Amino acid sequence: MTGETDVVSLLLQGGPFAIVLVLIIVGLLVPKNTLAAALDDRDEWREAYKASQAALETRTAALVAADERARVAQELAQTATQMLGDIRRLPGRQLPEVPT
Repeated sequence: MTGETDVVSLLLQGGPFAIVLVLIIVGLLVPKNTLAAALDDRDEWREAYKASQAALETRTAALVAADERARVAQELAQTATQMLGDIRRLPGRQLPEVPT
């Protein structure tokens, strides 16, 4: 208990200067330019994050659209294959075989 009392009494004896010095050493008090730089850095990272999120949303939308186009193309190919098979089976129709 005397160790804590000694620290407190030293701070009280040193006055406001000692308290400010301890706060600076501990890192709870920083110079204004350091705070401004940290805030600017935070804002830059926030903007970069927002830009990357917007790019990700755009890319996701493009991938969804491409996936839908691929699905439709596959359905069209299946329908065309089925129609060609049906045409080949019609009486009197002779179509050349398509190599696979």
